[in-house]
Amino acid sequence: MVLFADEAFYAGDKRHAGTLKTLVTERAIMVTPKGIDSEMKANCLHLIMASNEDWVVPAGRMERRFCVLDVGIEHQQDSDYFGKIEEKMEDGGYESLLHFLLTYDLSGYEVRNLPKTAALREQKVHSLTPMEGWWYHKLEEGKLLVESESWATTILCEAITQDYVEYSQIYSVAQRRGTPTALGRFLKNKACPWLKRSQTHGAVILGDRTLQRPYWYTFPALEELREWWDEKFGTTHKWPKVEQKGQKENQEQIPF
Repeated sequence: MVLFADEAFYAGDKRHAGTLKTLVTERAIMVTPKGIDSEMKANCLHLIMASNEDWVVPAGRMERRFCVLDVGIEHQQDSDYFGKIEEKMEDGGYESLLHFLLTYDLSGYEVRNLPKTAALREQKVHSLTPMEGWWYHKLEEGKLLVESESWATTILCEAITQDYVEYSQIYSVAQRRGTPTALGRFLKNKACPWLKRSQTHGAVILGDRTLQRPYWYTFPALEELREWWDEKFGTTHKWPKVEQKGQKENQEQIPF
Protein backbone atom coordinates (compact mmCIF):
# COMPACT_ATOMS: atom_id res chain seq x y z
CA MET A 1 0.00 0.00 0.00
CA VAL A 2 1.38 3.40 -1.03
CA LEU A 3 0.69 6.34 1.28
CA PHE A 4 1.28 9.80 -0.22
CA ALA A 5 1.80 12.43 2.50
CA ASP A 6 1.52 15.97 1.12
CA GLU A 7 2.74 18.58 3.65
CA ALA A 8 1.69 16.13 6.38
CA PHE A 9 4.61 16.35 8.81
CA TYR A 10 6.71 19.01 10.53
CA ALA A 11 10.24 17.71 11.04
CA GLY A 12 10.85 20.00 14.02
CA ASP A 13 8.04 18.42 16.06
CA LYS A 14 9.36 15.39 17.95
CA ARG A 15 5.88 13.85 18.03
CA HIS A 16 5.64 14.07 14.25
CA ALA A 17 9.18 12.71 13.92
CA GLY A 18 8.32 9.71 16.08
CA THR A 19 5.17 8.97 14.06
CA LEU A 20 7.05 9.29 10.79
CA LYS A 21 9.85 6.95 11.86
CA THR A 22 7.28 4.41 13.05
CA LEU A 23 5.51 4.42 9.68
CA VAL A 24 8.81 3.91 7.87
CA THR A 25 10.55 1.24 9.94
CA GLU A 26 8.18 -0.62 12.29
CA ARG A 27 6.93 -4.05 11.23
CA ALA A 28 3.57 -3.46 12.94
CA ILE A 29 1.54 -0.32 13.55
CA MET A 30 -1.58 0.53 15.53
CA VAL A 31 -4.67 0.74 13.32
CA THR A 32 -7.90 2.41 14.51
CA PRO A 33 -10.87 1.80 12.17
CA LYS A 34 -13.87 4.07 12.71
CA GLY A 35 -16.15 2.64 15.39
CA ILE A 36 -13.89 -0.37 16.03
CA ASP A 37 -11.28 -0.95 18.73
CA SER A 38 -7.64 -0.28 17.84
CA GLU A 39 -5.35 -3.23 17.16
CA MET A 40 -1.86 -3.93 15.89
CA LYS A 41 -1.58 -4.76 12.19
CA ALA A 42 1.29 -5.59 9.88
CA ASN A 43 2.83 -2.42 8.46
CA CYS A 44 2.42 -2.62 4.68
CA LEU A 45 2.83 1.10 4.03
CA HIS A 46 5.21 2.50 1.44
CA LEU A 47 5.53 6.19 2.22
CA ILE A 48 6.07 8.97 -0.33
CA MET A 49 6.23 12.55 0.96
CA ALA A 50 6.11 15.95 -0.71
CA SER A 51 6.76 19.33 0.87
CA ASN A 52 7.71 22.90 0.01
CA GLU A 53 9.34 23.40 3.41
CA ASP A 54 13.12 23.66 3.75
CA TRP A 55 13.10 21.15 6.61
CA VAL A 56 11.14 18.06 5.62
CA VAL A 57 12.48 15.04 7.55
CA PRO A 58 14.44 14.62 10.81
CA ALA A 59 17.61 13.23 9.22
CA GLY A 60 20.24 11.92 11.63
CA ARG A 61 24.00 11.61 11.15
CA MET A 62 23.92 8.17 9.50
CA GLU A 63 20.38 8.41 8.14
CA ARG A 64 19.01 5.16 6.67
CA ARG A 65 15.26 5.82 6.55
CA PHE A 66 14.83 8.56 3.97
CA CYS A 67 15.74 8.97 0.32
CA VAL A 68 15.51 12.74 -0.21
CA LEU A 69 15.30 14.29 -3.67
CA ASP A 70 14.93 17.86 -4.89
CA VAL A 71 12.35 18.25 -7.66
CA GLY A 72 13.56 20.38 -10.55
CA ILE A 73 11.72 23.49 -11.69
CA GLU A 74 12.43 23.16 -15.43
CA HIS A 75 8.78 22.32 -16.16
CA GLN A 76 7.12 24.36 -13.44
CA GLN A 77 3.68 25.57 -14.66
CA ASP A 78 4.36 23.77 -17.97
CA SER A 79 0.83 22.62 -18.80
CA ASP A 80 1.85 21.26 -22.22
CA TYR A 81 4.54 19.03 -20.68
CA PHE A 82 2.27 17.60 -18.00
CA GLY A 83 -0.62 17.34 -20.44
CA LYS A 84 1.40 14.97 -22.60
CA ILE A 85 2.29 12.87 -19.55
CA GLU A 86 -1.36 12.62 -18.54
CA GLU A 87 -2.32 11.66 -22.09
CA LYS A 88 0.34 8.96 -22.14
CA MET A 89 -0.74 7.58 -18.75
CA GLU A 90 -4.36 7.32 -19.89
CA ASP A 91 -3.23 5.49 -23.03
CA GLY A 92 -1.79 2.42 -21.29
CA GLY A 93 0.74 4.27 -19.16
CA TYR A 94 -0.59 3.00 -15.84
CA GLU A 95 -0.39 -0.59 -17.00
CA SER A 96 3.13 -0.09 -18.39
CA LEU A 97 4.30 1.49 -15.14
CA LEU A 98 2.84 -1.36 -13.08
CA HIS A 99 4.55 -3.94 -15.29
CA PHE A 100 7.87 -2.11 -15.02
CA LEU A 101 7.67 -1.98 -11.22
CA LEU A 102 6.59 -5.61 -10.85
CA THR A 103 9.33 -6.98 -13.12
CA TYR A 104 12.21 -4.71 -12.06
CA ASP A 105 15.18 -6.80 -10.91
CA LEU A 106 15.90 -5.98 -7.24
CA SER A 107 18.24 -8.89 -6.59
CA GLY A 108 21.32 -7.74 -4.72
CA TYR A 109 19.72 -4.43 -3.79
CA GLU A 110 20.32 -3.27 -0.20
CA VAL A 111 17.34 -1.22 0.93
CA ARG A 112 19.35 0.52 3.68
CA ASN A 113 22.00 1.71 1.25
CA LEU A 114 20.25 4.97 0.38
CA PRO A 115 21.58 7.48 -2.16
CA LYS A 116 23.64 10.20 -0.44
CA THR A 117 22.02 13.11 -2.24
CA ALA A 118 22.63 16.83 -1.82
CA ALA A 119 19.02 17.11 -0.61
CA LEU A 120 19.65 14.55 2.14
CA ARG A 121 22.78 16.44 3.19
CA GLU A 122 20.68 19.61 3.47
CA GLN A 123 18.14 17.80 5.67
CA LYS A 124 20.95 16.68 7.97
CA VAL A 125 22.04 20.30 8.38
CA HIS A 126 18.48 21.36 9.24
CA SER A 127 18.27 18.52 11.79
CA LEU A 128 21.43 19.46 13.71
CA THR A 129 21.29 20.03 17.46
CA PRO A 130 22.09 23.60 18.65
CA MET A 131 25.72 22.72 19.42
CA GLU A 132 26.13 20.80 16.17
CA GLY A 133 24.68 23.76 14.27
CA TRP A 134 27.09 26.14 15.99
CA TRP A 135 30.08 23.90 15.22
CA TYR A 136 29.00 23.41 11.60
CA HIS A 137 28.89 27.22 11.30
CA LYS A 138 32.49 27.37 12.57
CA LEU A 139 33.66 24.81 10.02
CA GLU A 140 31.84 26.69 7.24
CA GLU A 141 33.38 30.04 8.19
CA GLY A 142 36.81 28.59 8.80
CA LYS A 143 37.35 30.41 12.10
CA LEU A 144 36.56 29.67 15.72
CA LEU A 145 35.75 33.21 16.85
CA VAL A 146 33.77 35.91 15.05
CA GLU A 147 36.57 38.44 15.39
CA SER A 148 39.30 36.04 14.20
CA GLU A 149 40.80 36.39 10.73
CA SER A 150 41.57 32.70 10.30
CA TRP A 151 41.51 29.31 11.98
CA ALA A 152 43.46 29.59 15.24
CA THR A 153 44.45 26.24 16.72
CA THR A 154 44.65 27.52 20.32
CA ILE A 155 41.70 29.32 21.92
CA LEU A 156 40.69 30.28 25.45
CA CYS A 157 37.99 27.91 26.76
CA GLU A 158 36.16 30.94 28.12
CA ALA A 159 36.27 32.64 24.71
CA ILE A 160 34.85 29.66 22.84
CA THR A 161 32.07 29.26 25.43
CA GLN A 162 31.24 32.95 25.16
CA ASP A 163 31.07 32.62 21.37
CA TYR A 164 28.56 29.76 21.66
CA VAL A 165 26.42 31.75 24.13
CA GLU A 166 26.35 34.74 21.77
CA TYR A 167 25.48 32.45 18.84
CA SER A 168 22.61 30.99 20.89
CA GLN A 169 21.26 34.46 21.63
CA ILE A 170 21.43 35.57 17.99
CA TYR A 171 19.67 32.46 16.69
CA SER A 172 17.28 32.11 19.66
CA VAL A 173 18.73 28.77 20.75
CA ALA A 174 17.71 27.60 24.22
CA GLN A 175 20.66 27.10 26.57
CA ARG A 176 20.98 24.67 29.42
CA ARG A 177 22.67 25.18 32.74
CA GLY A 178 26.27 24.06 32.81
CA THR A 179 26.92 25.25 29.26
CA PRO A 180 30.77 25.31 29.62
CA THR A 181 30.82 21.68 30.78
CA ALA A 182 28.27 20.54 28.19
CA LEU A 183 30.11 22.38 25.42
CA GLY A 184 33.44 20.89 26.43
CA ARG A 185 31.93 17.41 26.42
CA PHE A 186 30.39 18.02 22.99
CA LEU A 187 33.66 19.29 21.52
CA LYS A 188 35.62 16.33 22.83
CA ASN A 189 33.10 13.58 22.05
CA LYS A 190 31.35 14.75 18.88
CA ALA A 191 33.30 17.55 17.23
CA CYS A 192 37.01 17.01 17.84
CA PRO A 193 38.27 13.75 19.41
CA TRP A 194 41.82 15.15 19.31
CA LEU A 195 40.91 18.18 21.41
CA LYS A 196 43.45 19.05 24.10
CA ARG A 197 42.81 21.16 27.20
CA SER A 198 45.58 22.83 29.17
CA GLN A 199 45.95 25.47 31.87
CA THR A 200 48.30 28.45 31.98
CA HIS A 201 50.13 29.70 35.07
CA GLY A 202 49.65 33.42 34.43
CA ALA A 203 46.80 35.83 33.74
CA VAL A 204 45.09 36.58 30.41
CA ILE A 205 42.87 39.53 29.49
CA LEU A 206 39.60 38.64 27.76
CA GLY A 207 37.58 41.75 26.89
CA ASP A 208 37.25 43.76 30.09
CA ARG A 209 38.10 40.80 32.34
CA THR A 210 41.36 39.39 33.62
CA LEU A 211 41.36 35.60 33.82
CA GLN A 212 43.71 34.01 36.33
CA ARG A 213 45.28 30.71 35.23
CA PRO A 214 42.68 30.12 32.48
CA TYR A 215 42.21 26.96 30.46
CA TRP A 216 42.89 26.71 26.72
CA TYR A 217 41.67 24.42 23.96
CA THR A 218 44.08 23.21 21.29
CA PHE A 219 42.42 22.18 18.01
CA PRO A 220 43.89 20.43 14.95
CA ALA A 221 43.85 21.96 11.47
CA LEU A 222 40.56 23.03 9.87
CA GLU A 223 40.85 20.52 7.02
CA GLU A 224 41.24 17.65 9.47
CA LEU A 225 38.10 18.63 11.36
CA ARG A 226 36.10 19.05 8.17
CA GLU A 227 37.08 15.53 7.11
CA TRP A 228 36.06 14.22 10.53
CA TRP A 229 32.66 15.93 10.20
CA ASP A 230 32.04 14.36 6.79
CA GLU A 231 32.99 10.94 8.14
CA LYS A 232 30.70 11.29 11.16
CA PHE A 233 27.71 12.42 9.07
CA GLY A 234 28.28 10.06 6.16
CA THR A 235 28.33 12.89 3.61
CA THR A 236 30.77 14.93 1.57
CA HIS A 237 30.24 18.66 2.00
CA LYS A 238 31.43 21.20 -0.51
CA TRP A 239 33.28 23.26 2.06
CA PRO A 240 34.05 26.86 1.06
CA LYS A 241 37.69 27.63 0.46
CA VAL A 242 39.11 29.63 3.34
CA GLU A 243 42.27 31.69 3.10
CA GLN A 244 44.35 31.11 6.21
CA LYS A 245 46.28 34.24 7.18
CA GLY A 246 48.29 32.57 9.90
CA GLN A 247 47.48 30.62 13.03
CA LYS A 248 49.90 32.04 15.58
CA GLU A 249 47.98 35.14 16.62
CA ASN A 250 46.20 33.45 19.55
CA GLN A 251 49.06 31.13 20.40
CA GLU A 252 51.37 34.06 21.11
CA GLN A 253 49.05 35.20 23.92
CA ILE A 254 49.59 32.06 25.97
CA PRO A 255 51.83 33.01 28.92
CA PHE A 256 53.45 29.60 29.49
